[in-house]
Amino acid sequence: MKNKKFFLILLISSFIALTMNTYAEVANADTVRVETYTNVPPVCKLWTSCLPCKDYVGRKIVFDASGSTDPDGEIVKVVFEITDAKGNIFDTFTKTDKPFLWEKTFQKAGVYTITATVFDNAGASSPASDVCRVSFEVTKKPLLLVIEGGPLFVRKNSTYGFIMGGLFYWFKPDRVSLLGSVGGAIPFEGEPWKPILLVNALINFHLKPMFIGGGLGYSSKEQETRKSGLDLVGNIGVDVFNKWSSMGSIFFEFRSPLGGDRSFDEHYKMALGFRIVF
Repeated sequence: MKNKKFFLILLISSFIALTMNTYAEVANADTVRVETYTNVPPVCKLWTSCLPCKDYVGRKIVFDASGSTDPDGEIVKVVFEITDAKGNIFDTFTKTDKPFLWEKTFQKAGVYTITATVFDNAGASSPASDVCRVSFEVTKKPLLLVIEGGPLFVRKNSTYGFIMGGLFYWFKPDRVSLLGSVGGAIPFEGEPWKPILLVNALINFHLKPMFIGGGLGYSSKEQETRKSGLDLVGNIGVDVFNKWSSMGSIFFEFRSPLGGDRSFDEHYKMALGFRIVF
């Protein structure tokens, strides 16, 4: 009986000693260190190939955000967004590989704003700033060259072939144009028909793809018995193609003589032609 009590006392003492040693080891252990990491957002930098973008309708404009940086990582994505003058989204583009640029062709003149947002490899994005928001105006080249030609019908008696060249000016882009041209016409028949000189100064109103307009012209005499003089010129046509920097049109033209000394029956003319503006 005494041996059992002694054994029980020894067991309890051993348990108490083991518990105290374990507590001391935990108390003396190193303190656990908890570290936190804060991702620094990237810094956006935007460059444009033109500013202002004069005569850039139909030409490529480059928007480049490759100069953007990230202090603690790298740029992995750039989102470009273009809005028009009213703030409506005009177009967007996302680039996920270097170089971070966008080549954009504008088909219409106007005032636009481009904004670039860059993202780093940790998912952070650049804060909104004026550095990555650029407003710019895209204008259309106003002065172009023009060449036109086709058959010219002098009354109902003779057919000519005409060719003219000159200048085309957008007085109001895509709406109103001024055209000045000079050239000549060669008769497909011989005497008494003579080569004639033609001059036009026209204003046209464009309702895509059609246009209509008129103005003044000049035509020299096609026979010795007729007279040179001013003409009232009208034309109507339709665009076959329009690439903004160049256009091709089919048109009909009517010329009526001005002045009492040139009769309508003897001097009116009609033409069917093709016009190239470039």
